[in-house]
Amino acid sequence: FEVSSSRSDKHHTDSGKNKQPTSFGRITSTNMADHPSSSSGGIRVKKRRKDAMTDYEDFEFEDPFEDAYEVDMEDEEPAYGGDEGMEVGADDDGDDDDDDEGAEGMTRAWRPDLEPLEPGQKLDYDSSAYDMLHMLQVDWPCLSFDFLIDQLGVQRTKFPHACELVLGTQAQKADQNKLMVLKATELHRTKNDDNDDASDDELDDLDDDPVLVFQFVPHPGGVNRVRAMPQAAGIVSSWADTSDVHIWDLRPLIESLNGKVGHRKDASKPVHTFTGHPSEGFAMDWSPVSNPGTAGRLLTGDCDRFIYSWIPVASAGGAGWEVDKIPLQGHTDSVEDIQWSPTRPDRFASCSVDGTVQLWDLRAGKAPAVGFRADELDVNVISWNPTAAHMLASGSDSGRIRVWDLRKVEKGPNKLCDLQPWADLGWHRKPITSIEWHPTEDSILAAASADNTLTVWDLSVKVENPDAPVPEQLMFDHRGQEDIKELHWHPQIPGVIGSTAGDGLHLFKTANI
Repeated sequence: FEVSSSRSDKHHTDSGKNKQPTSFGRITSTNMADHPSSSSGGIRVKKRRKDAMTDYEDFEFEDPFEDAYEVDMEDEEPAYGGDEGMEVGADDDGDDDDDDEGAEGMTRAWRPDLEPLEPGQKLDYDSSAYDMLHMLQVDWPCLSFDFLIDQLGVQRTKFPHACELVLGTQAQKADQNKLMVLKATELHRTKNDDNDDASDDELDDLDDDPVLVFQFVPHPGGVNRVRAMPQAAGIVSSWADTSDVHIWDLRPLIESLNGKVGHRKDASKPVHTFTGHPSEGFAMDWSPVSNPGTAGRLLTGDCDRFIYSWIPVASAGGAGWEVDKIPLQGHTDSVEDIQWSPTRPDRFASCSVDGTVQLWDLRAGKAPAVGFRADELDVNVISWNPTAAHMLASGSDSGRIRVWDLRKVEKGPNKLCDLQPWADLGWHRKPITSIEWHPTEDSILAAASADNTLTVWDLSVKVENPDAPVPEQLMFDHRGQEDIKELHWHPQIPGVIGSTAGDGLHLFKTANI
């Protein structure tokens, strides 16, 4: 898998690899020794405290629990900080006389941005940090993906897991791009997979390999963002780098992957395309509210600061959409992200390169109701808490994660109020690229950064030492991906996170969340 950047835009990742599609595929895991450049793992900071066509050569699962994570040095000493999956403050059986804190037998959180690995060093992976970790390599980088709602039930906890996803590619040539539907099954528990002392019960379901089947349709241009409609599995929107926005009915592909035989509707063409945006964009969100007339509402925002509202309508051919030709305007620069209110069908939030978050009420006209400055630099992403609807999280180019209590918003004379963050989380050293609240735990938040890390936070943990070297609310620090672009919590499998990056997709569940 090769990656070469042909664009300087912070959103984009392009690949320099050329490959022709072949036919149907069933993929099982491959030995990580065949991929010596790959690495993965996480720092378990602390235990949580409670207060169409088909292709197969483009994909391959990796088994991270082989021998590829041995430290490749003459003295065979581990990288700084010991095992990559570790608990901060846990006793260390070794003798560590070089600890900065002077505390014998204490481990520390390793910061790759502060103390990079020396040539030849590799991180030592500790599978006990994860209940599950599986990796998928793709032929072309994917900026965006989304989990699809399936019929397997909610709150699924029993291994092995299965999930369905939709991904969009950023290929080197425009006519090589795809919109893909993937079904991953046999996602077994991987905890203690590298532990020879694990009990038979712990090893019962570790030997089977994951299986992936998928289908795709051609996509006109690179896919900047893809989102699945929450009320209708298979209805998917895509933001293209051509500045067009498409809506697709991918249900025939999903039915085919699930073995259903019958009349196959053509899914290779979008059911609706909007060409009114003056430039490409990345902001896009479906309304999660399922009231009559609300399900199917869509918002899209572009780099020229315009936001368009999509309204579902009935048509002779089935469901359709009308796009309000008069855009909403309230930002002075590119609209980076949009989030509907989880409870109010006419309200949404947007963030921008202008450093502000704007709050909108569609009943009140084409301008935002009120806004606030969220950062001095670009605000890249926002997430509206689905279970605590007064909380909104933002991530910016400064690397700061901030949480805002919308109950304290007050309109000012210029509609930009002076709102102070309810929480201000500092750990990442580069821009935040994705952020999302846990779908059912109102205090759990995950964020990804251009520093190649993905962190999980629990805001219910009381901060007793603000100057602690590792923030007390930081629960997990996942590493091993290059150029992470987007993360999502699985809506039906508690604690499972998917993350897409320039070098592939990770599906994992941490041991402490």
